[in-house]
Amino acid sequence: MNYKQSYQAFTDVFSGKTSADEIEKILRNLAQQGETFEEIAGAAQAMREHAIPIHSSVETFDVCGTGGSGKNKPFNISTTSSIICASQGVCIAKHGNRAASSLSGSADVLEELGIEIFMTPEKMEKSLEKNNMAFLFAQVLHPAMKNIMPIRKKIGTRTIFNLLGPLTNPSNPTRQVVGVSSKTMIIPMIKALKLMKKKSAIVLHGEDGLDDATVCGKTFFARFDEENENIEEGFFTPEQFGFLPRTATDIAAGKNAKENSEIILNILNGTDEGPRKDIVLFNAGIAFHQARKTASIEEGIALAEKSIISGDALLLLQKL
Repeated sequence: MNYKQSYQAFTDVFSGKTSADEIEKILRNLAQQGETFEEIAGAAQAMREHAIPIHSSVETFDVCGTGGSGKNKPFNISTTSSIICASQGVCIAKHGNRAASSLSGSADVLEELGIEIFMTPEKMEKSLEKNNMAFLFAQVLHPAMKNIMPIRKKIGTRTIFNLLGPLTNPSNPTRQVVGVSSKTMIIPMIKALKLMKKKSAIVLHGEDGLDDATVCGKTFFARFDEENENIEEGFFTPEQFGFLPRTATDIAAGKNAKENSEIILNILNGTDEGPRKDIVLFNAGIAFHQARKTASIEEGIALAEKSIISGDALLLLQKL
């Protein structure tokens, strides 16, 4: 399908015009053939238009992965990075859900940290204004997905919906960091973001399988921005930015949301000075640069470090 055909097909899906059997057929066919960037962008646009919109007086930003980080299930890296970025003036509309394949999703760990996740859209908008950050719980804002979930469960394998989370943020962020769990999805995802007219975006994949920048090997990326509309491809190494190379065990998640919440607290309160902190600084540094808060990733990493040392990130978490 081209963009228009995909957009129309998924508009019909979310409008209730397509039978469950037909939806299942569409999802299976797309997965079997491999979703193109036009199909992904068209489906994402239709899904976002059927979500409850979240309005903000300033441009929003999101750091979000597709999930599915292979055997190496990390702690909530993008959630921790988001708190750091919001504490330094980047308006974060953190779109997320409960865990699907990980030990705790962003909703699970934020709930464990005492943050209200079932907020009304009005409360989300107030939090964006007051705290520079809000958690946009997908279950609250995507009511049209209720009819899709039984079909996804019946299929039981990956579908296009595993790719759409980062692209369907109801606040429509103008700039994004998106993580993918497969290297083959980097180019389709960055092309989809470009087709959706983002000002700038970067798509990341760690060679260890993470849908984040990793300190356990290379991080492959593709990106574009206003100054350079051509898509740039390449890779980062942790050593480039002064980090020691680590192993999966060094950045492993806790056993549940409670342990992951303790990992986040230890990073933000300065107790943890190890590899988990490194990977958060790395991802926050990339996000600061992508949000145009800093002129380079190196400056972004320094700003992330400052947010922890000053207590700004911990204070924001307490406010939330």
